[in-house]
Amino acid sequence: MSKIAVVYWSGTGNTEAMARAVVEGARAAGGEAELLRAAAFDASMLPGLDALAFGCPAMGAEELEDTEFEPMFSSCRDRLKGKRVALFGSYGWGNGDWMKIWEEGCLESGIDLACDSVTCCETPDAAALAACRALGLPWSEIHMLRIKPGRHMPSWPRFFISLPSLQKSSRNRELNEGKRRWRILS
Repeated sequence: MSKIAVVYWSGTGNTEAMARAVVEGARAAGGEAELLRAAAFDASMLPGLDALAFGCPAMGAEELEDTEFEPMFSSCRDRLKGKRVALFGSYGWGNGDWMKIWEEGCLESGIDLACDSVTCCETPDAAALAACRALGLPWSEIHMLRIKPGRHMPSWPRFFISLPSLQKSSRNRELNEGKRRWRILS
């Protein structure tokens, strides 16, 4: 069983709803998941965790929330190497560039991002919540495959996720939110 911490900051409740969906997915798959606000989490809690999902909305000029979330995340950054990490969050304007900046910063720090991040504009819709539930599945059950672009694929690579526990309800269903897509394969 994977032990997962879902750490988030939310100002409007949108990212909190996403965090709750991540926890729901983890628990539905038998994982041990804990939902924590950013102010309640610090680097001393990292030992013993198999994976972490961090959620933060875009603030200001496409940046992380700077009074609670960003200081907490910065204090954990160097100790996240070797952990499986996922990112999620919502935004209210622009096109979600804060997530690209956050992902690049993680990769530069040597953090292993276990899967594509989940973003949504404003309130998460059913597709965004389903993608968050998929993030919550224990990462040991998620098999990432990078495939080459094909006839029905754009020229940039996509990630496809095989999720055995979701196949019955979401078989071959594409989940769209913003510019990202996931396809649940059998």
